[in-house]
Order: sequence, then C-alpha cells, then structure tokens
Amino acid sequence: MNETLLHDLNEDNIFGKPEGSITAHILLYLFQILAFVSSNFPGRRYLFTGILLALFIESQRNLHFTNNLGLAQPFCIQWSFLLASLEKLILSGKEGPEAHFWRPDHGIQEALQYPPFGFAKIGWAVMLLLNQRGVGWNHQVKNVPVAPETTKSAFLKTRIWQLFKSFLMADLLFQLGIRIFYTNYATGLVGNLDTKHITLAYKNPLWNPVALFVFAATPYFALTAQYTLFSILSVLIGFGSPQDWPPMFNPIGTATTVRSFWGKYWHQVVRRGISTWSTTLVRACSVAQGTSASSYMQLWFGFLVSGYFHSTSHLILPAPINVTVYERTHGIFVFFVIQAAAITFEDFVKWLWSKKLRMGEEETRWRRTLGYLWVTGVLFWSVKYPALAYMRTRVGIESPFPVSVMKEWVKLIPVPAPEF
Repeated sequence: MNETLLHDLNEDNIFGKPEGSITAHILLYLFQILAFVSSNFPGRRYLFTGILLALFIESQRNLHFTNNLGLAQPFCIQWSFLLASLEKLILSGKEGPEAHFWRPDHGIQEALQYPPFGFAKIGWAVMLLLNQRGVGWNHQVKNVPVAPETTKSAFLKTRIWQLFKSFLMADLLFQLGIRIFYTNYATGLVGNLDTKHITLAYKNPLWNPVALFVFAATPYFALTAQYTLFSILSVLIGFGSPQDWPPMFNPIGTATTVRSFWGKYWHQVVRRGISTWSTTLVRACSVAQGTSASSYMQLWFGFLVSGYFHSTSHLILPAPINVTVYERTHGIFVFFVIQAAAITFEDFVKWLWSKKLRMGEEETRWRRTLGYLWVTGVLFWSVKYPALAYMRTRVGIESPFPVSVMKEWVKLIPVPAPEF
C-alpha cells in the first residue's frame, strides 16, 4: 500500500478518535477463566454471572477502543465465548460445571479432583473455554468431522501440506479483495476511495459473481489456514494429539440444503453456545420437544441471536466517520435472517414434495444437483448484504499475512470499473 495513504487511513479524521476502553473486553475474558478455576462456593454462578454481564454491558457502552484492526478483531468473537460460559455457569446448577464437563481420557468429573486455581484446573478451564466445539470432551457438538486415526508424523505432513494450500488460496483471495474492492479504478491507488459508496456492481457484469465469490470464500480459507497452523503447533510441541484436531469443516458435498450448509458443513464453533440457550427458551415457553413449533422456534432464535451478535460486534472495528452504524450492521443482520427464512422455505418445499405430492424422500443425483444450485443461489444472493457492510469499514484493505506470494501476480489483473 502507498505509505502516505497508509498513514492517512490511521488518522483520527478518517476513522474518528477512539473513545472506548479495551479494559472491559480484556477483563471479560479473564473473569470467564476465573469463574471456572475458582472453587464451587455457594452463589458462585450468580456472582460470576453478574460480573460477566456487568463487564459485557460496560464493553458495549462504547465499542470503538482502537483504530488498529488487528487489535480489535480478537474481541469481535468475544460474544460466542460469553454465551458458552454463561451456559456452563448458569445451567450447570448447584453442582457447577466441574460436575458436567470433562474429557473422557482424563476421567469422569475430572475437575472435581483439581484444587481451585491449581495448574490442572487452570488447564481444564482454559480448554473448556477455548474448545467451543467440545472436541474430545463429553459435550462435543454434533457434526464435527471425524479425526482420522493417524500417527503424529503423518498428521504433521498432511497438515503442513494443507497449510501450504490454504495459505496460497487465502493469500490469493486477500490480494484479489484488495484489487477488486479497494483499488481506485481511476488512480490505481489502494484505499484511495470513499468506501461509504462502495459497490459490488461493475460495468462488466462478469465481475459481479467474481467479487461475491472472493468475499465469500476468503473466510473459509483464512479460517482453515489459521486452524491448521494452530493444529500443527499444538501437536508439534505435544500440547495436543492429532485426534484433538479434526478438520474445521465437513466436505462441501454435505451442503445440499441451506440447513445442511450451516448445520453440517460449516465449522460448528458457536453451535453449543446458541443451541443450548434456544433449547432452554423452548422449555421455558413449555413448547413440546420434537414438534415443528420447537424446531422453528430454535431455528429462528439461533439465527436472530447470531445475527445480532455478529452485526453489533462489527462495531468494535474502526470505521470511516461518514459510515453510519446502520450501514455497518444492517446488512450483516439481514444475512442471518435470510438464512433462517431460506431454511424454513426449503423445509416447506421438501414437506410438500414428499408428503403431499408423495414423490419420495430418497436423494437422487438430480436432487443433489438442484440442492447445490439452490444453496449456491441463496448464498450468492444474500452474501452481498454483509459484504457491503464489511467493505464500507475497510475490512480487508490490508492482508493479515506478513508476506504475500500472490501480490505481484494479482497486480497484473485490471481493476474492474464500478457501475456508478
């Protein structure tokens, strides 16, 4: 990036002066650990629930605490850890999470044997917090890919090759994003444009699906590269075994419906933190389990909650001062509402086809093909909403990688001319 532009982008008159504080965000992580490593004294769940909620409210009062995107991003996912921690604290009852969560290879109710604030309990607490899918625990969520039985050396060879491929793809997509979204068509300078008016429509309509694909595919390869790197380091130093690191995603072939895309193919990281609360809501409303009312109450609750937190957490990131809160959040929330609506619609079509028209439920080749087209269409049509929200705040204007293999090659691609 042009050094003058890079300096200008960090000026307060572009992003606005940060007025929030990082303190509450950091304490929110620390007190979740403290809640788990402490003894199960009377009223523990109420005390720490109150502290965590107070810290969360304080952190939300003014989310903009830095103009450093790299520093802000780790706190955008804090809500998912908080939901999971509150679930474990509140819903575990008087017995506490120690009586309900353990690693089978460490023994049933292992944490009951650990002294408070000891190294063993700290390790248990940290892994309970970070391992949101519950891999290797008694509460592992559904549809986590199976970790193949393999040796340490074979695992490392496979993952190093996977890291190489995912890095190249993520690097290519980040550079394409910079080229397509953030390079001024007239000047050729990166960042030399008002992102409030950024568009995904181009004079050459062939660029439209390319731009959407670049935005949609980038998180997949970036997450895969990050997860693969962590898995390599963990197994290499003996902190974990290959069985602790199943693949991040299931095969794309499982995504023949929007429901299966999110419920089977995608990473399942926030699944338990949301699904447990949705089940609690259903029970509190005295809705019978296993009914359509229960199913769709949980479906819509899950996507609405996820949409709310994904959109509001985006406000932690720095944004140009002329981009409104609505422009930064609305599209992200709408994306999640569309997913719930699409699942509801496809369930109705499947019910109509198999129950009323009596056309059978077996999955044939043409049904799978139709399913892939349906899922692709829904995602491509809906992803433009969060894409514009993220692009207006200049997310991705710089690659997170310290080096780039693809940068000079991507520069050979002409900058697409926007439609306006």
